Amino acid sequence: MEMVPSPINQIIPYRLLIQPTEVHISGLLHETFHVYQTIVALDKLDQAENRYTFDGEYWEIDENMHDEWKEEINLLAQALKAENDEEVISYVTQFLEKREQRRVKHNLDNDLINFECLIEWEEGLAKYVEVAIWKQAFSSPNYKSLPEMSQDPDFKDYDNFEQRWRQEIMTMKNQASQEGDTRFYYTGMAQGFLLDRLLPDWKTHIMAENVWLEELLQEAIGK
Repeated sequence: MEMVPSPINQIIPYRLLIQPTEVHISGLLHETFHVYQTIVALDKLDQAENRYTFDGEYWEIDENMHDEWKEEINLLAQALKAENDEEVISYVTQFLEKREQRRVKHNLDNDLINFECLIEWEEGLAKYVEVAIWKQAFSSPNYKSLPEMSQDPDFKDYDNFEQRWRQEIMTMKNQASQEGDTRFYYTGMAQGFLLDRLLPDWKTHIMAENVWLEELLQEAIGK
C-alpha cells in the first residue's frame, strides 16, 4: 500500500483494487487445465486453436443471432437455478432446441457449429474448472486451508463463493450481444455444471475426439 502515491490512494483506495486471493488461485487452475488438455487431448486442442480460421465469418453472422443467444443463455441460467431434476431437464431440453433452431435459421454449416463447440470445450471447460474448484472448497465440510493462508488478508477461505457465483451468472447473461470468445467460456461452464447434476460421469467422456458438451447434455436428457 505504501507503493501507491498518496493522491491516487485517496481517490481510489488501493484495497478496492485488490481481487480476492481465490480469484488468482482459480485463474491459475484455469490455465493449468489448458496444460492438461495438451497432455490428454492434444489433437482436439489443436482443432480448437485452429478454429480462428472461421473467426471472421462467425462474428459476421453473429450480429443477427443476438436475440436467439439471449434466449439460450437465459435458459441455461434458469436450468442452473432450478430446484429439481425435472425442471432442469425441461430447461436443458428447451436450450438444446433453441440452439438447433438458431443454427438452422442462420444457416450455420458444420465448420461454424464446430467453432462453437470447440470454444466451449477448450475455454468453457477451463472456466468450469476455475469456478468448480471454488464451489468444492466452499461446500466441502472437510475442506481446510493451509495454516499459512491465515496470513493473507485477501483470502476469504472460499466463503465468498455465492457472491462469485452470482457475478458469474450475471456476466453470462450479458454475453449474448458481446462479440468475442468470452460468451463460450460461460456457456461451456454452465453446461459442465448441468452435467454434474444430470450425467455425473461426463468427465470420463469429454476428452474423447468429437465429443462435445451439448452432445453429453442430449445424452443426459435421453435425446
